[in-house]
Amino acid sequence: MKQRLLHIIFFGLISITGFSQSVDKKLIGDWISADTRYILSFTDSTIGFFDWGDFENCFTKNDTIYFNSRDKIQRDYSESNDKKWEPKIVRTIVDGIDTLGKYEIIKDSLTIYTNHPDLSWDYKIQNYHKISCKDSILFDSLMVETSMCYGLCPSMELKLLSNGDFFFKGKAYTEKLGSYKGKFSRPILDLINNKINQLDYNSYDSAYIADHTDGQTRNLIIYHKGNREFLQIYGHEEEPLEANVLFHYLTEIYKWIDLQRLDYELSFNEIEKIYPKPPPPPNKEVHD
Repeated sequence: MKQRLLHIIFFGLISITGFSQSVDKKLIGDWISADTRYILSFTDSTIGFFDWGDFENCFTKNDTIYFNSRDKIQRDYSESNDKKWEPKIVRTIVDGIDTLGKYEIIKDSLTIYTNHPDLSWDYKIQNYHKISCKDSILFDSLMVETSMCYGLCPSMELKLLSNGDFFFKGKAYTEKLGSYKGKFSRPILDLINNKINQLDYNSYDSAYIADHTDGQTRNLIIYHKGNREFLQIYGHEEEPLEANVLFHYLTEIYKWIDLQRLDYELSFNEIEKIYPKPPPPPNKEVHD
């Protein structure tokens, strides 16, 4: 059975994963494709893709990208006869290695000649460009809320504070359901700040709403130095793809942290009240 300790790789610890090879250093970073709207996030030994925070062990060889076969996720109806059924998932471990395809990198442009059915559709050749940091924001606090959708979108509420406090509420199709609290490490803080600084709030609308129905709504609030940034995304059509990269990591963080179950229920609004928006700096008046 393959090991699911991918977060350990992010933080420099050693684990036996069965992958003795690494990722081409030129691939490491976050890539977006305006044509396919796919995102690809590489570390030195993992790949993150699709929209639900899915990371797999990965390596490159002979200009080809290989990754651990993705597990199969399905609705869990094992307790469907109970009075209160909760929307849970069941994970079926899938062993093996899949091939994403051949790749070519020219400066900050990446071309993948994919042969993987989940990523091909009408795009056998996929073109990406690498995201770079646009700012140097250090967040004070950050909140995320995601809704359910027609499929298995993970629905959650979470809050991160720069002091390491982490609050999580799994509502549907998450690995944990209910309210939890934990502490995240400095490497996670640095990781999230890096992804935040790839955003360009000055050029964004406050909301991006797709034309179709039955999609997922994602809300993001970031506080930094008295400023409040807000972004709402429904579906996947015209939203900034850098935001998808950030959500991609944020929806996975709870799996990387030791969480303590709370005996009370958290909610998005309650967390906002616990840690309200920081007050604006005082007005400085000049007196002659």
